[in-house]
Amino acid sequence: MRFRRLLILGSVVALLASAWAPAQAGSRSNYRARLLRMINDRRVHHDIRRLDINLKLSRYAKRHSAEMADRRRLFHTNDLYSRVRAYRATAWGENVGVGGTLHRVVRAFMKSDAHRYNVLNRRFAKTGIGVVKRGGRVWITQIFYG
Repeated sequence: MRFRRLLILGSVVALLASAWAPAQAGSRSNYRARLLRMINDRRVHHDIRRLDINLKLSRYAKRHSAEMADRRRLFHTNDLYSRVRAYRATAWGENVGVGGTLHRVVRAFMKSDAHRYNVLNRRFAKTGIGVVKRGGRVWITQIFYG
């Protein structure tokens, strides 16, 4: 009986530890997934289909975010069409932002007409997302296309 209680207690502790670990480990390494979820939540709230992630474009977006963080300033991709041309895009856009948290940047996107237009554009079906955390700030590049 005592062995059974220890086995159950051990299982509960292991379950709690496994549930806690991904949240802690993923909090720094999973910014892209969190940002995608936040953007898609807003799209669904407006009856717009969710965006699918493009991992290759996300690698570029992350490099762009790192470059913005290095320079400590926001700037857009010079020739965005060259980045989405391979995907036969007929519409494309880009949001860049920096802030203390992902939530703050997304909130700022939704308060800006141009950024909000990209987030809620029905023509966009895919996205590339790059997030870099540096100096206590998150630097975001999100490229949309459809």
